[in-house]
Amino acid sequence: MSAALRPRGRPDECSQGNRVGVSVDVGVQSLIMPTVSVITSVYRGERYLSEFFDALVSQTVFSDLELVLVHNQPSPVERDLVRSFARSYPDKLVHLVVDETNACRLDRRPRSGALETWAQSMNRAIAQAAGEYIALGNVDDVRVTDSLEREVAVLESDAHIGLTYGDYVMVARPGDTTGFHQSCPEFDRGKFTRSCYGGFQMWRKSVHDIAGLFDEQLRSGADFDLWIRIAAQSSMKKTQGDVGYFLNAGSGLSTRKGGLRFVEDTVIGLRYGIIDRIDYRLLRQARQYRSGEVHFGEKWRPVAEYFPEYDARAAILKRLWPGELRRQRRVRLRQTVVACWRQPRHTAGVLLRRIGVLPPRNPNGR
Repeated sequence: MSAALRPRGRPDECSQGNRVGVSVDVGVQSLIMPTVSVITSVYRGERYLSEFFDALVSQTVFSDLELVLVHNQPSPVERDLVRSFARSYPDKLVHLVVDETNACRLDRRPRSGALETWAQSMNRAIAQAAGEYIALGNVDDVRVTDSLEREVAVLESDAHIGLTYGDYVMVARPGDTTGFHQSCPEFDRGKFTRSCYGGFQMWRKSVHDIAGLFDEQLRSGADFDLWIRIAAQSSMKKTQGDVGYFLNAGSGLSTRKGGLRFVEDTVIGLRYGIIDRIDYRLLRQARQYRSGEVHFGEKWRPVAEYFPEYDARAAILKRLWPGELRRQRRVRLRQTVVACWRQPRHTAGVLLRRIGVLPPRNPNGR
């Protein structure tokens, strides 16, 4: 075991009996406090679970981690896969089942799919995590076998580092190891409070005390939103070397073409004064969100409580937005003219949308 991974005694209050919501599928918890809690949310993940469990077991620090799995409406096959893992590794799994009896009700919009947002499930997992460090795990992504060990070493090297991230490979199909290599910059607070860099993050559980939790009203951009708040309140450091393989099949909320990502990018742009993320055509949809507040723990809280620059960013946005709005409209007008010239049969529809006779196209694709 690495010197950075010293066993920590598990106090009685962290035993299974006091971890509310733990599924009966879980075995007896270990008496050793894990260093790392890998948290993940699963909804219709049957095709990925076996490979995800195998990849987790192959981690070099598997002996010093736990998996907190929040399972949204698991199918019988998924339950069997989880039980099999729990039988093999009874001290490694905390299984939280979300169903109609205990689902959060903030996100009950039509066609929302799962009973609660990804952010709500992640906050459930964080509440149950016993590790000092929390690692983000998605069932359709694969970590390099020593990525957790390398990320722990980074956090152990400096108590001021709140989060670490790394380079990754974006792949098109499960199991692929070749694809587009995403190289990420070293941490710079100015950049990281305006954009999202890196993948396969690991962070100290204690950063939530100053940066808050995932904003549960966001369905696509909750992770990006939280990374901005952590960057504003804590230092970050890049873990050298590739840390995993990110599946980009175009079907997720954050990768689907025309998905909620674009609306929530505008919400985040309004929230943190990031002008280049605001699309004036999506302002109407963005008003459905409370951009000045975050929601977790069943409460609404002002963003300024977790982002010290909030007032200054809001003032800059108010000053610069009129000019940016004119610029976006000019660009859009040029694009419209070019589209009408190249595709005359669509001209009528484009013009009617421009003058407001027809409603704009729904960015959700519906």
